[in-house]
Amino acid sequence: MTATIAEYNAAAAAVPEEALLGSLVWYTISEVDINYEAALQELKSRGLDTSMLKPIRPVDAYRLATKEIEHSFPARDGVKLNIMVRSVGHDPDTAYRQVVCERVSTKAGERRRLIYDPSADLIYHRGRRDEQNKVYGDKVEVIHRMPPTLAKDMTEEQRTWLTDRLNALPGRFQHLKTHLGSHKVRNFVRGYLSSLGAVAVRESGGVYFVHQSRKDQLEDLGSWIHSIGSAFHSTPLLDLVNQRQMLAQAFEEEAIREVEKLTKQIDEILDDQKRRVRESTFDDYALRAAELTAKARDYADMLDIRSEIAHKHIEKFKKKTVELVDRIDYKDK
Repeated sequence: MTATIAEYNAAAAAVPEEALLGSLVWYTISEVDINYEAALQELKSRGLDTSMLKPIRPVDAYRLATKEIEHSFPARDGVKLNIMVRSVGHDPDTAYRQVVCERVSTKAGERRRLIYDPSADLIYHRGRRDEQNKVYGDKVEVIHRMPPTLAKDMTEEQRTWLTDRLNALPGRFQHLKTHLGSHKVRNFVRGYLSSLGAVAVRESGGVYFVHQSRKDQLEDLGSWIHSIGSAFHSTPLLDLVNQRQMLAQAFEEEAIREVEKLTKQIDEILDDQKRRVRESTFDDYALRAAELTAKARDYADMLDIRSEIAHKHIEKFKKKTVELVDRIDYKDK
């Protein structure tokens, strides 16, 4: 398969650029942990738009760091120890989560909770915001409160495991605030491809078409993906009738899926007679309608094929969006 793709790419490289529709693209983001500021500089150095690469919110870094403490130990003498983290409240200055150790009977024919012990409080102090709206002075505080009975029932390995992670939590939080994990990077790449007008050529996603006019940006994006230890592949797509038909169908299916998803969201709002929406929420739906309209026009021009089905779906969605106007709460900014 690799040799076949390589041979095809080599042959396509000899074809005049006007004979190409664009490229088929697929990528795999490995487990990454990259510094946010460094990523910004790398993207800028390649001339790529960084507006879609957002840092993790501090409160989300707190949630993620505390969630990493969760763990299930193998059963011992018919009893399994589960370490869980539960949200217990928040206020304007702090958020509270609690580590709970649950012991469950795993004996044959029996599964029931035996003991449920709060073992530590994990408190996020939100800090303040400066003139640029950046958070400063925030921190995570850990209060150990393991009951003696729990400490006695746990093995030395289990106690050490939990204590080490609780002690490491403040530092882990600070690290996550300044770094991007795989999920964030995948979202960025997916969003960037969307900004290039990409269309998923299969319903499950994973393989996209990007027009030839975006070739340089696509190559720069692929270069950055490779630089973070992940995989990016592209292969040219010849301008043939059957390829145009394939892309027209792919766009139609993608547009219909997107419209159905957005229409369902609006219907849920409209079905609740008491529900109001922010003006920004309406603006988001109106913008998405405009983007779908523009994308449909671009693909119709590019492929010389107009999807009447996609057009009708988009027009229905635009009308549905207008119905939200009467639900806007202009006081709620």
